[in-house]
Amino acid sequence: MIVLLLGSSRPKANGLAFLPGWVAGIAVIVAALTLLLDTVEASGSGDPNALAGILCLALGAGLLLLAGRKFAKRIKQSTAGSLPRWMASAETMAPSRSLVTGLALSAANPKNPMITAAAGVTIGAASLSVSEELWAMAAFLVVCSVTVAIPAAGYLLAR
Repeated sequence: MIVLLLGSSRPKANGLAFLPGWVAGIAVIVAALTLLLDTVEASGSGDPNALAGILCLALGAGLLLLAGRKFAKRIKQSTAGSLPRWMASAETMAPSRSLVTGLALSAANPKNPMITAAAGVTIGAASLSVSEELWAMAAFLVVCSVTVAIPAAGYLLAR
């Protein structure tokens, strides 16, 4: 999507608006699950590592189910398709809508929130200090955002 936005009528504004939306969508998921496991650990009501294991198994099973479903519904190579309406609208998209699109797309593809949730579970169950958790979340956000940030930065540097 970032490539489509960088080819739109307002590439700079749309690219710079999409990136924070993408980062915010990922940050909310990873922070929520980190906080959940921290709360379980602090309350003493359960073993956060056991909960983390159960959540990771559930997330892994969910990813396997999604992969199986995707494989079963795959489109044959010879079938020509058209762009989805939201993707075709990238040309005329306003920056505010680019921000919302970034937020939505970071959570719309089921694998993104599942992988992000697994990171939040792992960070939350690691018995880290608050500052260590923040650094771990920041590192995860940087890695997750590289595929969006590099094209945007490349466009800005090329101009």
